[in-house]
Amino acid sequence: MTDNCEVRIVIRPPAHPGDKGYIGAGSSYDPLPGETHRRGNDLADGPANMATLCRIMNDIAALLDGYRNAYERDSAPVASDLPVEASQHPQPNRSH
Repeated sequence: MTDNCEVRIVIRPPAHPGDKGYIGAGSSYDPLPGETHRRGNDLADGPANMATLCRIMNDIAALLDGYRNAYERDSAPVASDLPVEASQHPQPNRSH
């Protein structure tokens, strides 16, 4: 991802009773070195409600951490998921 990122949010309020409306978002980035086109990703979308808006905000928070969206951030391995060499395992204290 490049330093400059744009997020666009589209909101279509409910038009009539029973219509859920729509909120969606997408991100785009400046071209990487040697490229001439912008890259982009879809962010969360769904009915026009607070739950969807919260999912979009979670995706934006992930962008700030350098991920494409919250799913990618939350799926990334953490140190505790990585294999550990036997020499890195703490040895029990057997001096008792």
